[in-house]
Amino acid sequence: MSNFPSIAPSERSIKMGEPPIKLYRSLNGTVVRRSFGNKLANYQVELKFNGVSEAKLAQFWDHYHDTRNLNNGFSLPDIVFKGYRTNAKIGRDEGFVDRINRMNSIEWYYAEPPSIESISTSFSNVSITLVGELKYSE
Repeated sequence: MSNFPSIAPSERSIKMGEPPIKLYRSLNGTVVRRSFGNKLANYQVELKFNGVSEAKLAQFWDHYHDTRNLNNGFSLPDIVFKGYRTNAKIGRDEGFVDRINRMNSIEWYYAEPPSIESISTSFSNVSITLVGELKYSE
């Protein structure tokens, strides 16, 4: 599993996972919901990195090109989720960050190629959308 660049995003949004439920609709309009598991899947994270240098841009470029065709996903570093809430007294993040970090059963994949917008000769904005799926265990 390769490592996603350890760079703090300028913006991020998270779509929580959804249950593996299939909806069946009959001709008269009634609905039957069938559950195929008890774990959530299909998490989504949108990350925006504003004003990144050429060196950081190269890290994103290399990571995408090293992993885009692999069947294996990758993990996200803690810095991606830092800043939601920190308890200075105990010196660690708590709450939402802890919940995400406990979700070590998720592997992340690129939902689409990263989008790069040049804002000057040396700096760019990078947008990345990742989808999180449960790891397969044998």
